[in-house]
Amino acid sequence: MIQIVYGTEPYGIDLKRRKLIDSISSPAVNLSSFVGVFNVDILNVCNTYPFLADKRGVVLEIDGLKDLDTAEFKRYMKKPPATTDLLIIAKKVDQRTKLYKTFDEAGLLVPCNKLKTMPELQKVIFSELRRQGATIKEDAYGLFVKKMNYFDNDDVTLLDVVSCLNSCISISNELTVDIIEKCCPSYEEANIFALASLIKENKADALYEQISLISEKDAIGILSLLLKDFRVAYKLKYFSDNEVGTKKTAFSSYDKAALNKAMLVITSTIAGVKNGCYSSDNALRIACSQLLTINKECA
Repeated sequence: MIQIVYGTEPYGIDLKRRKLIDSISSPAVNLSSFVGVFNVDILNVCNTYPFLADKRGVVLEIDGLKDLDTAEFKRYMKKPPATTDLLIIAKKVDQRTKLYKTFDEAGLLVPCNKLKTMPELQKVIFSELRRQGATIKEDAYGLFVKKMNYFDNDDVTLLDVVSCLNSCISISNELTVDIIEKCCPSYEEANIFALASLIKENKADALYEQISLISEKDAIGILSLLLKDFRVAYKLKYFSDNEVGTKKTAFSSYDKAALNKAMLVITSTIAGVKNGCYSSDNALRIACSQLLTINKECA
């Protein structure tokens, strides 16, 4: 089997990777990972019989389809062994190229993009709930889907959906409306980029005025969204735009140390709210005060 996966849904790509890993017996000897151009070394591994197992797994991460434009991959494509599952993860895929058409006609391409229907999203949510041994009440589920706004907000990925779900599950395995209200940010209403911009521009008065307008119930949710913004800035320094899934962040000028410090402030504050060290109404103010200090250090 050969699969070339790509797209704007990191969670979907990660599921493909996990599925392959879980299917391999004795992964210490039968699972291999590579990065870069498909060369003779990778070809030899792919053509090696698995050790005391039915399958060998190979994961190859590439920048683009050009990394597969080699004599070795063309040779492998002609007769891939039934005993090897090759998963290729591409950061970027240009659909205008001849390579794309070739691989598409061969049935190798597997896009992992935004889901298009509610049943698909529901399947992801309930699969994660089952995996965590959690349940959700019907009214809480409706509120969760509404607040995530997955289909109307291009910046919301399945990774955000699952991450938010896990934040809720960390409070209780029985999800209610109150828990969703407390832990799940509203992707319908929260203008996080505006809040982040006020931090970046050191506009403390305007920032605290904006915070005063935010319901204390949304404190963890807003902090989670701010954390996502810093993570986006971090990833943009090391990964492609396609892999990150969005380019919009106020903190792209921060260096690695500042981004790490900011993310630590937010995760510590969220933990403080959850364990009772901070009240929800003070959490945002405390975190943003520290973020302003970090921003001044970066100036």
